[in-house]
Amino acid sequence: MSYDEEFSEEDIRVRRTREELENMYRKLTSLLSRHKPNTKIPPSLFFELERKLSYVHHLLGMRGYYSEASVIEKHLSRLHRDISLVEAKELIDNINNFLLYSLPKAHLEKRIRIIEHELAQLRLQPALQKKVAKLEEDLRKLRMISAISYEENEKKQEDMLKKYKSAEKKVFVIMPFDPMFDDVWKGGIKRACNTEGFACLRVDKISLSTWITEDIEKCIEMADVVIADITGNNPNVMFELGWALAKGKKPIVIRKQDDSNKVPFDVQGIRYISYLNTWSGIEKLYADICKFLRSTSEILGEKPTEKKKDEKTSKEKTEKS
Repeated sequence: MSYDEEFSEEDIRVRRTREELENMYRKLTSLLSRHKPNTKIPPSLFFELERKLSYVHHLLGMRGYYSEASVIEKHLSRLHRDISLVEAKELIDNINNFLLYSLPKAHLEKRIRIIEHELAQLRLQPALQKKVAKLEEDLRKLRMISAISYEENEKKQEDMLKKYKSAEKKVFVIMPFDPMFDDVWKGGIKRACNTEGFACLRVDKISLSTWITEDIEKCIEMADVVIADITGNNPNVMFELGWALAKGKKPIVIRKQDDSNKVPFDVQGIRYISYLNTWSGIEKLYADICKFLRSTSEILGEKPTEKKKDEKTSKEKTEKS
């Protein structure tokens, strides 16, 4: 409920009366520009002013604003038929200022009294007291669980970043943040990275409070391979892919085969892998990414099939020398 809706019909009538008093104020100002200040107020204006003030006094009394009503009553006592234009103008000005600043305060104070009374009534009911206490306890427990979960998640993400930064071979993955890509991530990209011995980091899986654009840029620079899923032409994906290209990376670009969006002009010249988001499609994507990663490993001088053999030969040579 808005503040305005909380006002009763009487409150609204008081507001309208105040607006009418402002119109009378303007009339008196106009009369003063043509007559002397001590000129008597015209009878028609006098009766109109008396009627308006009596009406406001009545409304305030009905609403329970008794102290405010007594103030209006004092102003009414100052009103007489011989009142001058300047005195009437001053009287209206004082009343309008009073209604403008005092009435909202009175309204709020009354609301506070009502709420305090309602709370006092609730405190007298033991059944409700127990319910409130139980809800407060449940809320406290939930807040504790939330805080613990947040801390655990932060630690898990920090460990993930450390593992990525310390790994010998790194893959930085750029994908839209959408559950529909979970199978592509888990069954295709992540599984392929694990198979080929690459530590992979997916940008949208990191939500640390300290994680900023500069961190993303550094992780892209560290990466040996960047994989970007441009399905849907997601703006964030395109921005990060652009950064990778600017840093001289040769990304593995993948795209859903039935994507209705056109391939952006900026990446039309890049070879990309089309995939279907089905069981067989993900298996094919997994095999294709493995092939690319294996090729990268060879470029890095770490052929997976010969790595152990090379380490053994190097050890033997060291022992002979």
